Order: sequence, then structure tokens, then C-alpha cells
Amino acid sequence: MLRFFASIDTMTSLHTEMNPPFDSYYSWVVPTVRYLKSLGVGFIMGTRVVDVDFRPTTDEKTVTMLRCTQQGKAKNIPIRRNDFTFISIGSKVSDVKVGTMHKAPVTVQVDHPEDAPFLLWQKMAAKQPEMGNPLKFTSSPDHSEFVIWTCQTKGNVWDRLTLGLTGNKRMGEQHEIVFPDSAWRNIYHVPWQPFVPNQTPGTTIVMGMGEHCGNKGDFVKKPMWASTGKEILTEFCYHFGWEKDLPEIIKNSEINVYYEPYVTSMFLPRNMFDRPKVVPNRSTNLAFIGEYTEMPEDTVFMVSYSTKSAQLAVHQLFGVTNIPITPPVAHNKWNPYWVFKGVKAMLIGSE
Repeated sequence: MLRFFASIDTMTSLHTEMNPPFDSYYSWVVPTVRYLKSLGVGFIMGTRVVDVDFRPTTDEKTVTMLRCTQQGKAKNIPIRRNDFTFISIGSKVSDVKVGTMHKAPVTVQVDHPEDAPFLLWQKMAAKQPEMGNPLKFTSSPDHSEFVIWTCQTKGNVWDRLTLGLTGNKRMGEQHEIVFPDSAWRNIYHVPWQPFVPNQTPGTTIVMGMGEHCGNKGDFVKKPMWASTGKEILTEFCYHFGWEKDLPEIIKNSEINVYYEPYVTSMFLPRNMFDRPKVVPNRSTNLAFIGEYTEMPEDTVFMVSYSTKSAQLAVHQLFGVTNIPITPPVAHNKWNPYWVFKGVKAMLIGSE
């Protein structure tokens, strides 16, 4: 709350939020990759780092080898004297399982990590001190799991229903719409349209999620992660009183359902040593990046947290001092202007 105090008065309208023209992949990832390739940066696809070798000494942390699998075959990448390694540890979308309109993502709950981001971190933490504790973020999936769905529907049924519910004048102005009394705690959001390039004309893409996806639904008597897309839309529409529109939505929609067991794991109880520093103590060529690194004052679950960890890694490993890290953490909680606006928004309502 303190981190985003200055945005409280516009949270319902999203007027001060950074909304790119399309989804994050096409708005940020694609142009960034294109720019980096123009500078000669190489991208090795189909490759997974499965282990890291360190120089056998306790005086420093020096990476000597990246052990990988490439197209299913073992491949080792030696780290030379002047090389540096930036490793992304953990991932909130690790072990994601995908369902469709007629197929549930899973039939049993995930109870341990199977994907590379956390397994690699576990191996590194077992070899070196001060590498954090990845088990703290993967041992309680029932407290960190979400089911997220995206639905593309022909026609304007979502426009009619959403604008009628919220009173907004344009699609995309709505923040997340929550039904807090639902067993799954249903939430949905309509982004600006079109949401992706070359989106089929005359269609609307909406997104939804369930925060309590391990509960049995109020209308669909099974956990959300064990439900098909059709069942999720049924539960959703009945909660919002849109059951008459359900046949039209199902007939004209395509839906993907994603079970993500660790999506809020970075918020689980922890101590200050469970996340490693961006540059561990006595590191000579290793830095960690991502949402599972320790950066005081800032807030995870934001793109800026991951990008700032990368900036901090470069600054510390290369001794950069003349370029500021952006965006800085704004201490608006001490500014009387923002305190007044925040209190006003909470007591009276936002703009």
C-alpha cells in the first residue's frame, strides 16, 4: 500500500497506469529482442540451464560452467575469465499446466516443482551459502496457486455485459472486477482492444482468474484447477447473473485455462535471507535477476522489479555509478499532497 500510495486515487479508472498498446509480450518482449539482436546479442533457443558449477573455494563465488540441455542433448558452456553470468531464479509461472474448453489443466494438485527455474535454484543453494531458500516458495502451492483463463469471443456480448455492470464508457477502463463471495473468488478483466496484433476483427479478449482455485465451486462442485473452460465460464456467468448469455458465450468462444501453482509464491511468509541478494557476497561473476531476489523497499509482482534487479546487477558487477537505476522508489508516504489524496480516495472514492 505504501509503495503505490500515489496511485490510490486513480486505481479504479487506471488513468495513471502504463497501458501498452498490446499485451506485454508484443509490447515489451518482441521489440526488446529485436533491439538486442540489432546490437549483436545472441539468443540460443531450445536450451535449458540445469546446473551451475562453481570454483571449489569458500573465499569467493565464481561460476565456471553452465550445464545445459539443448534439444534434449547435454551441452556444457564454460565460463571464461572475463565472462559474467546473470541467472533468473524461480518463476511465478513455473510448472504451468494448460487446459481448454473441454479439458481441465490438471486432475491433481501440483505438490513439488518440476520445472527448471526452481530446480536450478535448489541445486545452486545446495552448493553455495547465501543463495536463498527456494523451498520456502514451493512448499505450499495451496497458498500460492491461481487459475488464470483467457477467452476470445466473437461478437459484442462482453462489451454489453461489462459496460452494463461497471458503468464505464469504454472497454479497457475497468480494473479487475471481483466477486469476493464466490468460492473460487472469481475475478475478470477486460483489457484495451485489440489486445494482440492481428486479433480477429469483431472479437473481444477477456481474462479471468480464481484466487481460491482449490475450493469447490458454488455451481461447479469441483476445484477450479480440475475444471474445464466450459465449467469455469459456467461458474463465472452464474455468479454475475449472466446465465442467459452463457450459451452464446460458450458457442462463440475459445478459452485457454492455466493452472499456475506458484504465481503468488513471492508473497509467502519468509525471512530476509530466503531471497538472495542480486549480487551475492564475494561474487566475482554471478548475479541473480527476477522477482525472487532481495531488493529493499520495492514490491514484487511488477515488471519494474525484475528490470530493476537486472539494472542493479549490471551496476554492481561492472561498477556503474554515473547512470541512475530507474524508476526509483518514490517515498510518497511522507508527501502531504499524496497523503491527502490517498486518504480522500479511501474515504470518499477515487476519480
